[in-house]
Amino acid sequence: MSQPLISFDRLSLSFASEQGRVRAVQDVSFDVMPGQTVGIVGESGCGKSVTAMSLMGLLPTQTARVDGGEIRYQGKNLLALRSTQLADLRGNQLAMIFQEPMSALNPVLTLGEQLVEPLIRHRGESPKQAWQHATQMLAEVGLARADSLMRCYPHQLSGGMLQRVMIAMALSCQPALLIADEPTTALDVTVQAQILRLLRDRARAHAMALMLI
Repeated sequence: MSQPLISFDRLSLSFASEQGRVRAVQDVSFDVMPGQTVGIVGESGCGKSVTAMSLMGLLPTQTARVDGGEIRYQGKNLLALRSTQLADLRGNQLAMIFQEPMSALNPVLTLGEQLVEPLIRHRGESPKQAWQHATQMLAEVGLARADSLMRCYPHQLSGGMLQRVMIAMALSCQPALLIADEPTTALDVTVQAQILRLLRDRARAHAMALMLI
């Protein structure tokens, strides 16, 4: 039997507030197997996104605190890794699509500049190779005129197009796990269906684990 790709073991998190510490997550435990799709559901504010952000090492260090538990990836406790070690995993083996693509993208850089950066850093591609690879990824997620889009800025695209860009960026390094945090928020019903179908198809094609929030 294969080992879990990700294991949450009694994870507890809290945040500092003016009224004292507020417990955000308590004793959360679950596994994600290689290639498995897992859905995390719950009411607003119950800690779904916080759980995902803790895996990615993106919680605010000034206010967030791990009160107990572990998050293991391939046998390593992610919560014990240095920031440089997490940076090597993030965007490479572990990737995340955020609720608001406009806030997740840099407004002063072109899409091309943002798409090639992880390919150069994590895969060691030359700028020319990374540009070609990124252009191909945009085409694979269903965006026409991919080469022209590489020269566009985020504000020039619709919400649905930006979400596809985020998916292309997240998939570009072929991560073992992709976290999609409410990826269809604020999109119309037709685009929602297209985005979810795209995530499903990409997960199957790359044997990638998918965590849907």
